[in-house]
Amino acid sequence: MRVFISHSSENAELAKELCGKLENNGFPCFLAPRDIRSGFEYAEEIINGLDSSDMMVLLLSEASNSSPHVLREVERAVSKKKTIIVYKLEEVQLSKSLEYFLMTHQWVNDKPGRDFDEIVKRVSEYAEQADGEPRKIVVGENKPEKSGGSVNKTVLISVIAVAVLAATVVLAIFFLSRKPTKTEPEQTVSESTESSSTSSSSSTSSSSTTSSSTTTSSSTSSVESEVSSSSTQSSAEVIAPTSSESNPEKQPLTVKLGERITLGNYNGEAIEWRVIKISEDKKTAVVISDKILTMKAFDAAECGTFNELNGEDYWRVKSTDLPEEVQWQIRGDNSWEMSNIRTWLNSAREIVTYSGQAPTTQAMSEHKNGYHTEPGFLNGFSEKERAAIVETKVNTAGKITSDKVFLLSQNELKWLYEADVSVYATPTAAAVEQDKSNWYKVDCQNYNVEDFFWWLRDANSETACECLCANISYYEGEPTVSYYAGLEGFGVRPVMTIDLTAEILEN
Repeated sequence: MRVFISHSSENAELAKELCGKLENNGFPCFLAPRDIRSGFEYAEEIINGLDSSDMMVLLLSEASNSSPHVLREVERAVSKKKTIIVYKLEEVQLSKSLEYFLMTHQWVNDKPGRDFDEIVKRVSEYAEQADGEPRKIVVGENKPEKSGGSVNKTVLISVIAVAVLAATVVLAIFFLSRKPTKTEPEQTVSESTESSSTSSSSSTSSSSTTSSSTTTSSSTSSVESEVSSSSTQSSAEVIAPTSSESNPEKQPLTVKLGERITLGNYNGEAIEWRVIKISEDKKTAVVISDKILTMKAFDAAECGTFNELNGEDYWRVKSTDLPEEVQWQIRGDNSWEMSNIRTWLNSAREIVTYSGQAPTTQAMSEHKNGYHTEPGFLNGFSEKERAAIVETKVNTAGKITSDKVFLLSQNELKWLYEADVSVYATPTAAAVEQDKSNWYKVDCQNYNVEDFFWWLRDANSETACECLCANISYYEGEPTVSYYAGLEGFGVRPVMTIDLTAEILEN
């Protein structure tokens, strides 16, 4: 059991004391700069130290709260699912970045005398169940202990277990009985195609059955990806474009993988797309925006207020400790077919109609980038440009939707590599200006990179409220990361299939 001690340089002496206490109790530590090998790059040694440790102890103070180095270490620990113990040395108003990573934890304060016994106790508890799932523990703000006689531990645990079980059952019954009915989001691309461009969740199984036998017209061909799954990856694939009204007399636009095509407008700028997949008959191509076009949440918290429900605050509660009905109500729905982002991407209307909770500012994590009053993405396309977009059948975790605009899946990231298009994307200047969360600017400063996270359509299968994102280059080798659907500061790179014989496209 190895412990990584994260601290600011101002708390170095205290970190040494804690290190000595832990190591005297049989728990070896990684402590910088003590364990930085001479001649090796400092940052690489820190990453290696984290990767080789089983858990982290963070000494939380005003100094560490504002340290970009500490933030990187905490984010790395979270992304690696390391157990985290946060030892609160003083009253601190968490920075927004640290609050995000530490918001799901309990707190225990530093005690007079500072003997670190509580830390040693927590590390020992984790060591005893190290073969189980990693836990995240925060030491800071413990409740005052009541005076009086001791209580039999076995009896106490039994009482607590029964109480928790009863509470869980009551919660589940309550939320199941009041769960709002969510209908399939609007998928309007024009008044004439509004009904045909939606695929209700109640009929997705039949759509899945019939999609494999669907015969497309001669102007389209199958665009497929390999199907695989993991604990954080749903089976997801673009099945094929549906029939398009191609011009049989017109020669298709000749394109190559990686080439750029300009089509449509957003934020007052022409959109540049990159070709990442070409059909066998050369008449259709899958394209992705070259840059991140906007920063938006995948889906709003369905109850209308992020991490709050019926007056109760859920900021410090892990998603996996909540019933699924509560997860998507307070943090957003991670299913592509029900998401706000899918509705917005596929709408050409000036006023987009959302089923369920609209993406208002109050329903976002930071109450910043609401987009319920913004025209649909396709509103910036002319009628001829919209006609060049081919409706595509998309399979996401077995749910079939028909979309004019969609997001990539984790499996489909390989198309970028095959087309020699970078998976690392930077936002447009207009997107940065539009973003009120400032997460991009903060991350640029903290990680010294200019690319940013962007949403994929895959859900994290372990929760009902977390989605996968393409990772930033700072974490090269880790292609995806999982975040709450209601986090509004992440990028959107739209994807669509275009008809290369369309009138508006010329050689």
